Amino acid sequence: MFTLVFNVTGALVAGYEHLTTEWFSYGLVFMNNLTTSIYTVVANRVNKNKRIGAFEINYFFALCGFLVTLGLVLNSDAIDELISLTKIEDQVYQMQFIGSLVLSGVLGIFITCSSLMVLTMASPVALTITGKKNNRDNYYQAI
Repeated sequence: MFTLVFNVTGALVAGYEHLTTEWFSYGLVFMNNLTTSIYTVVANRVNKNKRIGAFEINYFFALCGFLVTLGLVLNSDAIDELISLTKIEDQVYQMQFIGSLVLSGVLGIFITCSSLMVLTMASPVALTITGKKNNRDNYYQAI
């Protein structure tokens, strides 16, 4: 319950200045924080006896996240934009795009492995607190 309150409060504080102008973005941040909180609570409740390893938990939620993201991409027609970017004639631009895409995937795997190590060595609460500290620091750097 502490994580849920911590994340919801963090979302309210982070988005307070932009509540009147960017409701969709604020809603995405709020839903991200809410689902992270729910994930942490569910992972703690289901895994009280340590029957499920951190890898299985992250694999399940990554699969759920993939399906939700795929639904959003198909709903917003972003897949057409991605396909049009791969058909550009400029070879340098195309290689930079593909390189960025591959780098993004590698960094995503790195973040997942780092999360697994934190989950294994500490607890899901530690992962949530560090993630929220990172979000706060990025927010202040953007200002």
